This record gives sequence, structure tokens and C-alpha cells, in this order.
Amino acid sequence: MLTGLIFATEEAEHQPGVLAATLPFGGMTLIEYQARLLLAAGAGQVLVAVGRVTPSLAAAVNRIGRRGITVDIVRTADEAKAKAHPLATIVALADGLVTTDAVVEGMALEPADTLLVTPNGDATAVERVDADHCWAGVATLSIARLDDAARLPPEYDFQSTLLRVATQARAAHVLLPAKAARSGHGVERDAGTLEVRSKDVLASLAEQRTGWIDRYVFTPVARLLLPLLVRRKVPDVAIGAAGAHWGSPDWRRSHSGERVRRPCCCSCRW
Repeated sequence: MLTGLIFATEEAEHQPGVLAATLPFGGMTLIEYQARLLLAAGAGQVLVAVGRVTPSLAAAVNRIGRRGITVDIVRTADEAKAKAHPLATIVALADGLVTTDAVVEGMALEPADTLLVTPNGDATAVERVDADHCWAGVATLSIARLDDAARLPPEYDFQSTLLRVATQARAAHVLLPAKAARSGHGVERDAGTLEVRSKDVLASLAEQRTGWIDRYVFTPVARLLLPLLVRRKVPDVAIGAAGAHWGSPDWRRSHSGERVRRPCCCSCRW
């Protein structure tokens, strides 16, 4: 069983009291976008690690739960361990992380205890893990890492603690693809910059279409219209429906190797 773990504790820049996870992104909140990526990667449960629950965060969590996925709010590693299935593999996303479905789906296929990393000094770095690498915001972890983190004092930062115990357990490293960095991958807590990042990510998702008719007809239309729809706050259901209408469905591989249809332009299952 795959369980997603999203961190939502940090405040947005220049907006006291507002959590970065609740900033607008792609016609929804950032945390809802992250949940969609996890669901598309095969997660059957999402844990949201919080320090406090704001009205905006509670509303976003409720909307995620309406999509048919189990969502639990946790405050500590001990609570996360209690909520997760004992045989679950955890895919953790850093607080405020912007990325694409290709990155999350790729990490979900990695063996437990694998960190997505980037060279030190890279703009996409989240936190240093050794002399040469920094964490790039995605980790595939065994349930044992939650157990390790739960043994440490609860006042420690949950995200950093989990990263530290994974590093001490000699987690493998996977280097962030250069294409992902160009597509807007990275942690962002400023609303204005996040809007720019959302356009980059939407354009990257549109570029994933295959076949000459997708590349030369539907992709240019999606690239032009999706940012306009997002800026006008068109509901995400309408955006998904438009994406499905514009192009033929893509094919992708499920975890079992079965070929399954990708239902819309943003590659989610919702």
C-alpha cells in the first residue's frame, strides 16, 4: 500500500498566518495539487503533517477527502505511524514543494528508503543530506522510518527529523532530472512566484502529450488557454474536462505493468 505524506507547517512569505500549503496553485491550493500527484502515483491514503489547522487548510483537506481518498491530519511521527498501514510505503513531499507527476510517479516506483537529491547549491535544494547533495523534496520511505522518527523528541521538526533518520539509515539517492528542474520543481512559499511556477508546471504537463496531433495541435492550445483558465479561477473540474476534450487520452503504465488510459491533460485520476 502506498501512503502519501504531505508537510503543511510553514507560513507563506509576506502573509503572516497563511500556510504555504494553502496558497493558490493551478486553480486549486498547493496541497490539493500535491495530493493529486500522490493519487496519480497510486496512493490510497494521504497523511497531512501539520503544526496547526487553519480554516483554509481544513477546507482543502475536506476537498481532498471528497475525491475518494482517505485523508488524515497528523502532528507527530507517532501519530503518522498509528494512522499508516503497517506495511505501507511512504512517499513524502516537502512543505511547499512544486513538482510534476513524472517526478512523483518515478519516486513511487523506487524501493523504500530512497531520497530524491540535487547537488549542493542547486536552486531546487531543500535541506542538505551529505557533503555533496541536498534533498530535493521527495522521499520514498519504509514505515520503519516513521518509527525511528517517533523515538526522537516530539518538539523536533517532523520533516527534518524524518529526513535525518532516512539519511542515517543509508537511504539510496536518486538525482533530480534536469528536465524536472526546468519544469519548475522546487519549494516555493511566495504567492507571486508560485503563480509563475504554476504556469511552468502546466506547460510541462501539456508537453507530455504524445503523437503529432497532440504535439502540434492540442499542446499549443493547452499551453495558451490553461494559464488563462487558472488566472480566471475556472474550477479545476472544468479545466480537467477541457483537457480531456482537447486531446486523445495518453497511455501510461500502472504499477502492475498494465497499460491504462490517462484521463486528462493534467495526468490526474480525478
